[in-house]
Amino acid sequence: MLYLFLYLLYNKTMKEFRIENDNIIYTICEYDKMDYQKLKKHMHPFYEILYLLDGEINYIIEDKEYRVKKGELLIIDSAKFHYVKDIISPPYKRICFEFINDFVGDDKLINNIFIKTPHFILPDNSPIPDLLKLIEETNVDLPTDYHKSLYQSALKLILLSLFRLNNTVNQPKKSVSKTCKEILTYINDNITSINNIDQIVNNFFYSKSYISHVFKQEMQVGIMHYVRNKKIILADKLLKLGNRPTEVAKACGYENYISFYRTYLSFFNRPPSETKQKNMKRKKKKV
Repeated sequence: MLYLFLYLLYNKTMKEFRIENDNIIYTICEYDKMDYQKLKKHMHPFYEILYLLDGEINYIIEDKEYRVKKGELLIIDSAKFHYVKDIISPPYKRICFEFINDFVGDDKLINNIFIKTPHFILPDNSPIPDLLKLIEETNVDLPTDYHKSLYQSALKLILLSLFRLNNTVNQPKKSVSKTCKEILTYINDNITSINNIDQIVNNFFYSKSYISHVFKQEMQVGIMHYVRNKKIILADKLLKLGNRPTEVAKACGYENYISFYRTYLSFFNRPPSETKQKNMKRKKKKV
């Protein structure tokens, strides 16, 4: 049986309900004001669905800024840098699903959803708010053995509902300059071959210090920190596809396996071989 972690946490700025296992993290959070320790800038290997129960926020996904209101929804692809920029109208209360492909069991559906524009304004007849309310109410009394089935069923229905929607909304604001956008594009197009900042700098007519400053100021994260996180999340995806750790390290441009191993262990808290073994066991169970 999957290990399930459940807790309630209260403090002056945040209330949180959280259920977590290897395949999914489900949270309900409420913030009365900006909490920069909790609302950190980050990226991860999970797909994410964020539904705003209350409030209004400005939300950054990579180089775009979205203004999200109560009753609206964001989808965030894996390995996308994202964070709450500010809370316009508190309290900021949201439901969030973070999950991997295997949890839903339908790669085609996930791929078709996460190529869409991230911001959804749900129509009045959308079943999604009712589904989320059902989960919230059922969590209290449902034995933990049944949480997985609840989330799998509800999440697939939510994804199918999003698949049917044409999510054309107001164009998001650009959150970075043209220069920073060009740097981002270069990084994402060449992520497997970048091992140091000089490899980036050599492709632009700017100094190393200027590129570092612009990227850190506009993305709110160091440029090589961003590169390392992108690269290790890509490596995680390749491992889950069944590739050998040594092959993955080479494919992602690591200069040696030890460097890859240490970076992966530090980011995911497990060695690369363990990820591959877990994935192989999941595939055998499906067969």
